[in-house]
Amino acid sequence: ARMYYDKVFVDLDSNLSEEIRQRIVRHRIRMGLLIVLVIALIAGAVVLAMHLLDGYSYTSYSVTGSINREDTATSQYIAYQGGYIKYSNDGVSYYTDKGKAIWNQTYSMQKPQVKMECVAVGDINGNTVYVFNKSGLLGKIDTSLVISQIEVAANGAVVAVLEDNEANYINMYSKEGTKIYSIKTTVSGDGYPLDVSISNDAAKLIASYVYVSGEDIKTNVVFYNFSEVGQNETERVVGGF
Repeated sequence: ARMYYDKVFVDLDSNLSEEIRQRIVRHRIRMGLLIVLVIALIAGAVVLAMHLLDGYSYTSYSVTGSINREDTATSQYIAYQGGYIKYSNDGVSYYTDKGKAIWNQTYSMQKPQVKMECVAVGDINGNTVYVFNKSGLLGKIDTSLVISQIEVAANGAVVAVLEDNEANYINMYSKEGTKIYSIKTTVSGDGYPLDVSISNDAAKLIASYVYVSGEDIKTNVVFYNFSEVGQNETERVVGGF
């Protein structure tokens, strides 16, 4: 009799386990279908909203705020850190999105060029670069040769391409104006440095050189590394094509 009852309980436990397993499977299927349905509804709503907004015609508007602009003919604007940079031949300023001036720097430049990670303003065909961050002026760089282009890293270091009669120089400066390194290039040997770019830590530099080969104009792209990786390489060149 005891063996009989034990067998009955085992059968009941098996049936109960199978029923629970089936319930779990059905629950997972329902949840999966529900998730798919929700995703499909969200995707449909996004597509519908985009379609409606794309063809929507507005007939009125309301002004929520305004800022008086006192611009010169050369004033230009760039979005920066939730606000904007305004620059011209006479100076550069940083404003919040509400138009509040955070900092201002006056100068006299013929052709200002602005680059950002930090903010660098360089005088193209001149000799001066100003470096800023969100808080204000970090430093000023004066070059002995005229500047043809600049780039700035996130740490405030600036690369300036300088022009001379017989050669060009790609110089790296700290934000305080100290020269960190210099790459001398010649048009007859390397070509003309058409463009440069630097990494955020200022340790890596890419330069594009354009040169004439026979009747063809060609380009070399050269990779430099000024960290420990490139210290054993000739002129810090670690690659190129």
